[in-house]
Amino acid sequence: GKIFWWEPIKIPGWVRQLALLPWAFGLVVLYTGVSAIYHLKDQGVDVVGIVPAGLPPLQAPKNFGDNIGKIISTAITITIVGYLESIAVETKFAHMFRYQINPTQESIA
Repeated sequence: GKIFWWEPIKIPGWVRQLALLPWAFGLVVLYTGVSAIYHLKDQGVDVVGIVPAGLPPLQAPKNFGDNIGKIISTAITITIVGYLESIAVETKFAHMFRYQINPTQESIA
């Protein structure tokens, strides 16, 4: 059946091509220019300023040991949810294309 109750609109080709342009990058450049031209920092507008180059040094967060229980429980939860999600997708495709699945094989993988 139909998902929408209205008829689909034919989108012109030029609109499709326009949608492929990097608009987010263009807006960042535009607003950076506007901020520089109108000196918005002097008028109380917060700006990022200078961004340091490179990556910060690799180190464990402060109080990492205090939160290790929460981190492990969260990691176990994410693992279980990911496993169940992959089994659900695998079961759906097995049903659609009529083949047998082995959940144990998925857990080994």
